Amino acid sequence: MGELLGFCVVANVARETESGEGGLEIRSGLRHFSGGTRLWVLPPQWGDGGEAVVVAGRHRGRRGGHVRMVVQRRHLEDFRVKGIYDPALMRVLTAPDERGKVRFWEGREEAEEAVAWWSRRTLPAQNHELDFPRDLGDVSDPPPMELRKGGRLYYLAYFNAHRAVYSLLPPPVEEVGPPSGG
Repeated sequence: MGELLGFCVVANVARETESGEGGLEIRSGLRHFSGGTRLWVLPPQWGDGGEAVVVAGRHRGRRGGHVRMVVQRRHLEDFRVKGIYDPALMRVLTAPDERGKVRFWEGREEAEEAVAWWSRRTLPAQNHELDFPRDLGDVSDPPPMELRKGGRLYYLAYFNAHRAVYSLLPPPVEEVGPPSGG
């Protein structure tokens, strides 16, 4: 093994990922990476909290070295920190993009903090009662049926792979009629 060049967050592409309207289309891995592929993940670059992340990994249909691209973080799992010893991988990770220099992890501690945060499975929660969505923060995945925020009780209206939507109205109650004879 060579010299330690730095520390990086590593994750695997989820075996099954969702896409399409409401996340209802399930596929194996991602378009460019097979399920289970190890990806080297850079820190958030654009101030979005890392919803989309720059990664380097071995492309599904290509031989040779690593490629770098952007993927949605929700398609990654098993976050951990590893040392980088391969100079070719380090060059791919730190190569400037069209905007200039790419941000790299400042050290192991920063990478471990990201792993702790990204390993929590959460969904953004919103209330659509008004003409615009109101942010209710993050909730667990799967989301709770009821959520109390700001002195109000919200009820889960629906959720998908991308968000949980809550309503101030309780869910409808089904009336139970007499059993149908047949």
